[in-house]
Amino acid sequence: MKRAIREKVKLLEQTYRDTAECIFCGATPTTDEHIFSRWTHKYMLPAKPGKAKSYVAVKHIDRVVGANFKLPGPIRDWQIRCVCGPCNNGWMSQLDTAVEPLMMPLILGQQTRLFEKQCEQIAAWAVMKSMVVHNKWVHHTRRKFLKKAKRPPKDWAVWIANYNRRDWEGEWLSWPVAVRTDAEKSPRRKAAYNAHVTIQIIKDLYIHVTNLPYEGFAAKFRFRRSDGAGLNVVRIWPYTGTSIVWPQKALQDEDAMMASEAVFRFLMRNDDAARRIAGA
Repeated sequence: MKRAIREKVKLLEQTYRDTAECIFCGATPTTDEHIFSRWTHKYMLPAKPGKAKSYVAVKHIDRVVGANFKLPGPIRDWQIRCVCGPCNNGWMSQLDTAVEPLMMPLILGQQTRLFEKQCEQIAAWAVMKSMVVHNKWVHHTRRKFLKKAKRPPKDWAVWIANYNRRDWEGEWLSWPVAVRTDAEKSPRRKAAYNAHVTIQIIKDLYIHVTNLPYEGFAAKFRFRRSDGAGLNVVRIWPYTGTSIVWPQKALQDEDAMMASEAVFRFLMRNDDAARRIAGA
């Protein structure tokens, strides 16, 4: 089997993976977890007949590997069997219930203000969903931390934006990344998938989550258009120390697409630059 085919088969096997044991506590058996919570379904794009399509691209040090997926049905019904009943119906359900009233104004573009606690809860919810999707590539210590602390680990970051959707139909995007964490490693050495970017879009709310092995990256990274102009994407985790007034100036389709690829393309160009930004 050719190398490119082997890599795509491996990617298919490792992405959106069901597990026999709960990814958060190790218990059995596991149950299905909705990626898009049921209360968000009425705000999503109209369901299309047939199976939803997904494309995942993985950035290695020297190349990019991509693979196409078909989900079992419409994306709103997307579920992954990887959490136990006590976790699913316990702390995960409690977090889901807690963030619904916080996120409704964001989803509907209504006036609100987010303070530290609200930012932390929304970020924890977004990271929980990202961990479920990419459970293969998230270290077990990070998953256990989220379960215990009910806040994201410090090497995760979450941004949000107000989005004025026109024609773009993106609702979930995944960008797994293989980056170096040791500057002395050979640039030709293959790195394991050790990071990823996910984007979840629910009506007017754009949520951008990163899991990178550079703790200082989020504080210094800026979302920009190809012409260098800034994109109105605000960080909620790690908390900036300043409350967020909503709604922000809305992203248009082109801006939302640029923002969704910004971190991935930055790392694809030069992960050494990411290390310098993070102070690694």
